[in-house]
Amino acid sequence: MKTSSFGSFIAMLAIAVFATSCATIVSGRKAKVTIQGHNAYEPVSIRTDAKFYNNVYLPITVKVKRKAKPSTIRITSDSYNYSDIVVGKKINSAFWWNIMLGGFIGMGVDAGTGAMYKPGQKVYTAQMTPKSNQTASANISSNSDFKGKERDVIVINNPQTRITNPLPVLDNTSESVVSAPVSTSDVDIDIPSVGIKNSQTYVVVIANEDYQSEVKVPYAKNDGKVFAEYCEQVLGVPHENIDIFENASYNNIRKAVSNAKMFADAAGKNARIIFYYAGHGIPDEASCSAYLLPVDGYGSDVTTGYKLDNLYADLGNLPISSVTVFIDACFSGSKREGDRLASARGIAIKVKQGIPVGNMVVFTASSSDETAYHYKNKSHGLFTYFLLKKLKETQGDVTYDDLFSYIQSNVKMASFQNYRKIQTPTVKASVQMNNSWKTMKLNKAK
Repeated sequence: MKTSSFGSFIAMLAIAVFATSCATIVSGRKAKVTIQGHNAYEPVSIRTDAKFYNNVYLPITVKVKRKAKPSTIRITSDSYNYSDIVVGKKINSAFWWNIMLGGFIGMGVDAGTGAMYKPGQKVYTAQMTPKSNQTASANISSNSDFKGKERDVIVINNPQTRITNPLPVLDNTSESVVSAPVSTSDVDIDIPSVGIKNSQTYVVVIANEDYQSEVKVPYAKNDGKVFAEYCEQVLGVPHENIDIFENASYNNIRKAVSNAKMFADAAGKNARIIFYYAGHGIPDEASCSAYLLPVDGYGSDVTTGYKLDNLYADLGNLPISSVTVFIDACFSGSKREGDRLASARGIAIKVKQGIPVGNMVVFTASSSDETAYHYKNKSHGLFTYFLLKKLKETQGDVTYDDLFSYIQSNVKMASFQNYRKIQTPTVKASVQMNNSWKTMKLNKAK
């Protein structure tokens, strides 16, 4: 009987000790911190002092130990070197509750478990630098030995899901597949994280750079990647609501439009769609209609392109709140460098870019017979660079009217300074929208 009573006493004492250990009870032995990064579309491995995370994407929330000693977070990936993140600690406010409730015993328990400490801040930004491109160059050289075979062009969706699209490797693969060297510009770093959520917005990004039969489009993939990052961090679009198609074939473009339709059906009338395209556009010389050119298409054959009017009809007629289209391409038969596509005629063609329908607003990089140039010093298309720059400066809180005015004036000046030619961005809205589009904002429903 005495033994039983003593055991009960010990159990009750233990319960009392831990029950009065306020920080241990409230906070536990591990804390959460969020890691942000500028490359949200490449998987990384993360090791903390509490857990290992493999094949994950930034931003991500991870756990670190609650202890006096700083926690070190190490990040690795195939393409970048990441600096270690050191998580400093400070006293957990719950620890001071012991003065009223737990006394010195509670303080001792919290100190022993580490719960008396918490991270110095909740959010950390991963700093990264590109790895040497020697490995990539070696891979390209080795791949050139397999001319005539199939290779996989990655289409990133969500981006956890990866779809492979088999494309034939042409004899000029080693020349055409190598993308233009990309340097980090001012719009690629320190992207604001606004903290809003637009869960009823869906984004489609098509970035066509490495064409099979036409010259590549410099920086198109960088355009698409960074635009998607802005959609997530600045506009608050959930990560899972963003689909990126790099080097999209004709069927990939059809799939992108189909995904948008399915989202509209699921989300209902309050849904918003943002469609972004960077790549070649081509004209139909007979009808002067405009087409988006898939990477497996031919500039001389519009039947291999995706008609812009079809895009407008497919998305504009959806019974949703709004559709916003950004097109960093020209339809005159020109390249970003300013000269003609190999398959184009010697003169520029004035195309009819169609009329948006429904609740649709369309921003395009250039007008009728002009060229959509790239901004070499910034590693972006001119149009995309100034679009991103304005979103960064305003943290997305800018009306369509002000956004367009900024893009147009700056693109016109930059095109003249760099090419001694004028590139004039345009904006069109459907008739039924009248002038209501001018007060719309990308970060807010109308």
